[in-house]
Amino acid sequence: MSRSTSRLGIEVLSVFAMPPVPFIGLAAELGCSHISLGLEPMPDNPHSYPAWSLRQDATLRKETVAALADNAISIAFGEGFVFRPGVEVRDMADDFALMAELGAKCVNAVGIDPDRARSEDQFGAFADMAAANGLRASIEFMPGLALGTLAAANTLIDAVGRTNLGVVIDCMHLIRSDGSAQELAAFDPARIAHIQLCDAPLTADMAQY
Repeated sequence: MSRSTSRLGIEVLSVFAMPPVPFIGLAAELGCSHISLGLEPMPDNPHSYPAWSLRQDATLRKETVAALADNAISIAFGEGFVFRPGVEVRDMADDFALMAELGAKCVNAVGIDPDRARSEDQFGAFADMAAANGLRASIEFMPGLALGTLAAANTLIDAVGRTNLGVVIDCMHLIRSDGSAQELAAFDPARIAHIQLCDAPLTADMAQY
C-alpha cells in the first residue's frame, strides 16, 4: 500500500518517548500517513530519548510542522487529555490551540473521574473547545476506568449531545472489557473517530492493566 493512499498510522504509545521529528521520520519510513502525538513525551522512556516539550519549545513545533509536511504525515489525533477529579478542561485552552497549530485533526481524551455529572460537563466542554479550534473530539474507553466499555462511552456521547464527539476503539480495550465484534458491528460508524489495532494477549499478563 502506498503512503499516499494509506490510512494507517502509528500511535505515540508505540514509540515511548521518541521525539516528534524522528517519530515522524519513522512513520514515513514504514509507509504510514498518520501518527498520534502528545505535547509532552510519554513517561516510559526505556531508550533514554532526550527530553522535549511541544508546549514550551516553539522551535520544536515549527520543526515538527515542517517534518509533517515534508513527509506527507498528518496528526490523526492529539493525545494527553485526561479528565480526573480536580482537573478542569476549561484551563486547557492553550493545549487545544497548540494541537490546531500542529495540524491535528482530532483530540482524544480519557475519563477517570467517577462523578458522572462532572464527566458529562467536562466532555461537553472538551468537545466545544475542540470545535472552536477546528478539531473533532474523541473519547477512549478502557476497562477499569470510569468509562470502561464501548457502551459506557456511547451513553456518555448521548448525554453530552455534541455532534463532533466520537469514540476511539482500541481493539485491546474492546475485547478486555468483554466487548465483541458483534457489538462493534452494531455501533454507529459515524461515531467512530479512530480504530487502534495492537498486538497483545487476549488476557492481560501483567499485574497492572
